[in-house]
Amino acid sequence: MFGEIMSWLHDWQQQIHRNFLTDDAVSLLLHGFQNTLVIFFFGVIWAFVLASFLTYLNINKKWQWLYRPLQWFVATIHDVPAVVLMMFFYYVVFSASMNGVVVSIIALGVYTSGSLSRMFKIHIDQVGKEQ
Repeated sequence: MFGEIMSWLHDWQQQIHRNFLTDDAVSLLLHGFQNTLVIFFFGVIWAFVLASFLTYLNINKKWQWLYRPLQWFVATIHDVPAVVLMMFFYYVVFSASMNGVVVSIIALGVYTSGSLSRMFKIHIDQVGKEQ
């Protein structure tokens, strides 16, 4: 019994060392963290631009014909989990022909823009017409 526990602990120690402490593992972790920061930074910018555009279409009454289908599209996409949406964009929309980081930025920007657009509209409506 004691030998099995020691063997398991030794195997576990080797796996931790191989997965987190070798040079390849550290470089992979740092590269993944860098990609995450890039996706976050540019995804926020893309979501803000897209949400501002959707809010403008919603406020301007002559563009309602364009706003309705876009709002339906964004509301539908917002009901899908983000990871599934990124996979859908990568494998179906772009057919794996683009860089995964760029596709993630596009997918997460579209995913987040619906909520941002609603928040922008609510806050704009709170301001009176005379202001």
